[in-house]
Amino acid sequence: MTERLPISTEHCIVERDGHVVIVTMNRPEARNALSSSMLVGLADAWAYISDTPEVRVAVLTGAEGTFCAGADLKAMGQQPSDPRVQERMAQIPDFHWKGLLREGQPTKPLICAIEGYAVARGLRAPSVMARRAWFRLTMQRRCPVVYAIGHGRVITEPRDAWLGEVAKTHELYRAGA
Repeated sequence: MTERLPISTEHCIVERDGHVVIVTMNRPEARNALSSSMLVGLADAWAYISDTPEVRVAVLTGAEGTFCAGADLKAMGQQPSDPRVQERMAQIPDFHWKGLLREGQPTKPLICAIEGYAVARGLRAPSVMARRAWFRLTMQRRCPVVYAIGHGRVITEPRDAWLGEVAKTHELYRAGA
């Protein structure tokens, strides 16, 4: 039975189903673009996953057919309305980096279930890519997100990606990503 955890925020739903934690980026009206509320939820989720012995694996996904459209700079510059999120922002040093997995990475396996758009650097985690997933890198030529399971094969080496261009799952597969 799936249980919604109290560390969830307006833009990040954290649920537990037995030994599995499902983290859903939940801003479909903005293609799940990152907000401060979402980053706090992600940071708290990664800490919960690491600190809870019964959790064995986590899955990160996006709501309503889009993984993540990157950072929403306008939303990140606004103060969240939820007092708990404001409190957590003050309590968690570098919450944005922790939410993005640059610091405090979970100690358990994390799988990104990618469908729809996945824009910008992405996350450094194994990924399951749907045939209709679209990737766009905006900051660098090396793609950290293509450690993936796609079309039935495991991808272990990152390859050059097309900077600023949309790469569809089948194009990454064909290029040997």
